[in-house]
Amino acid sequence: MTPPVYVIATTPAGTREAVAAASVVAGASGASVYVLSGDGRPAPSDLGAREGVTGIACVYSDAADLLALIPRGARVFVGGECGRWWPSPELRLARRLSRLGCHAVFRPCLP
Repeated sequence: MTPPVYVIATTPAGTREAVAAASVVAGASGASVYVLSGDGRPAPSDLGAREGVTGIACVYSDAADLLALIPRGARVFVGGECGRWWPSPELRLARRLSRLGCHAVFRPCLP
């Protein structure tokens, strides 16, 4: 069985970008895509139209909290703005997940 691909919901545009990238990877391997939405960040309403994408509401305040839901070594996609001078919160989240043992991919989107 192919392990699922995870997307962390950030901004609506960032989440759409991450889901699009995750869907390509999941489609090639036959995996499911799970969108984790928390901290008052709603998942975009058009995600339900994508086949194989499941939304999961969760509560987290840090990347370490997500490891209760995401196994180490999982493929995780995070989308958002890059930040002009400093890394954006979304980019920092992807980097932190990588340091914690996930295969995190950051997908930049336009503001």
